Amino acid sequence: MNAIERSEDRDRIHIGVGTANLRSLGRRSSIRDVATLLRAAVELGATTIDTADTYGAGSAERALAAAAAGVGSRDLRVITKGGYVFPDLPMPLRPLNQPAKKLVGALVPRQRFDAAHLRRAWSASRERLQGLPVHAYCLHNPPASVLRAGEAVQVLDSLRASGAFDMVGVSVDDTADAALLPDLDGLGLVELSAHTWRELPAAARARLKGRGIEIVINRALHLHPDPATALQMLTAMDQAPDVIIVGTRNPAHLAAAVEAVA
Repeated sequence: MNAIERSEDRDRIHIGVGTANLRSLGRRSSIRDVATLLRAAVELGATTIDTADTYGAGSAERALAAAAAGVGSRDLRVITKGGYVFPDLPMPLRPLNQPAKKLVGALVPRQRFDAAHLRRAWSASRERLQGLPVHAYCLHNPPASVLRAGEAVQVLDSLRASGAFDMVGVSVDDTADAALLPDLDGLGLVELSAHTWRELPAAARARLKGRGIEIVINRALHLHPDPATALQMLTAMDQAPDVIIVGTRNPAHLAAAVEAVA
């Protein structure tokens, strides 16, 4: 399926699961806990799973693949991202990935969006995800120069055309960068922070929605410390998003988010 189907289901806002904190430095959810979270997500209909190759230096993608084995991966819609440079050491050195990531970030450019790097990054993500269906593969916080050039999106589109994943996406945090996206050909999905989506001019939001681009929002709690209030602020917008990502490891918090947008 290339998008949330256009029906009554397409018109309602969906909740998705964010994975940035599953395997971050100092936090390490067990595979059992991740499986419990994914099982709850499937039961609640919160089947969009948002991750990235750099989350946990590859560990988040691996944990998702291992946990999904007993959950039913056909029900999941995985969004992952590439563009950052980080180490992914082989076992038994893999526990050093996170500290090494900090060191690499200080010594070499943190991002690359050339064709060779993007193809390698996608191949590595595909291997870590072990066959999980990937709904969208996104450029992860590309600068405006990369967006204006358009070549990185073309690389991802060639991968999409080969059947690698369903949609080409872009994930950005900066409002000025997000303002470039309505003119970018080849996009099927855009992921923005809640603040960026609200600050984006209404005309730009309307153009993205009018093109049928799936809008995925993260960091909703930056709008308001109360989760229900933050979610309702997004659902009340004239151009409401399609999916709101909730970064939690607690199934009860996920259930509360689903209820808040019902």
